[in-house]
Amino acid sequence: MHASEIDDLIEKLKTTSVSTENTTSDSYSNTNSLLTQISATKDPKLFDKHELADLFMALAQSEELNIRKEAAKCIAEITKSEVQRKKFTKREIIEVFLKYLRELPADANLELPIQICRALGNICYLNDEARDLILELHGDEVLVRLLDITQVDDTENALQFIKVRGGLLSNYLLGGEGLAKRALELEIMQKLQQIITIGMGNVEEHEDLLLNTLPLLSILTENAPDLNFDANLNIQLSHILAASTNPDLAEMCLELLHYQAENDDFNENLSG
Repeated sequence: MHASEIDDLIEKLKTTSVSTENTTSDSYSNTNSLLTQISATKDPKLFDKHELADLFMALAQSEELNIRKEAAKCIAEITKSEVQRKKFTKREIIEVFLKYLRELPADANLELPIQICRALGNICYLNDEARDLILELHGDEVLVRLLDITQVDDTENALQFIKVRGGLLSNYLLGGEGLAKRALELEIMQKLQQIITIGMGNVEEHEDLLLNTLPLLSILTENAPDLNFDANLNIQLSHILAASTNPDLAEMCLELLHYQAENDDFNENLSG
């Protein structure tokens, strides 16, 4: 898709009525079609010259679920560009997304949460300003609480949710020691260990769950130097290492165990 086609799509989107006072099935359908075309664009830099944050913030709050989902998907794609990432770093946008995730029902269809996690994760990528806004809005509590979702009814989208949840938390926690320590206060280690317990029950079956959870442990060890693992967690990591046939998973376990081996506490646990 060329820049001129992008310009045309955006102009059409701006003139399409999606106000709650004047909605028809045709206007919803037209808006949805435009959003689908925008989210399918392969080069996010084609959007760089445009001011899109306010337009998409309004769409992300549409009463029509599909429009909210497609708008969030567009934001996720557009913010792969550094220029747009900065433009979308707005308190109002982050607040809208956090509010939805904060009120996420246990039996929710995961398509919209997936796109919101993608959008927030991309906005957070190498972006301390966005991370600071999340912290100010107590959004870290919301993000960490996503780890409590261990059983989902929407099995079709469960794997994708696990991946984007891990990506969002990773991009946020890479913000440094302050964010990592705050996450530890919010009991992120206990939540991660609960997930690892599930994964250990059948390592092969839960391989993707573990591959998208263990990197969070690695980030925490890098950003909270005084972090000690619970003795049981070390045993679990050893079990996963022994049971796994996936080299990436085995390497993650080895690195985490090696990190803990440098702590006297770990050596005492093994010799005790």
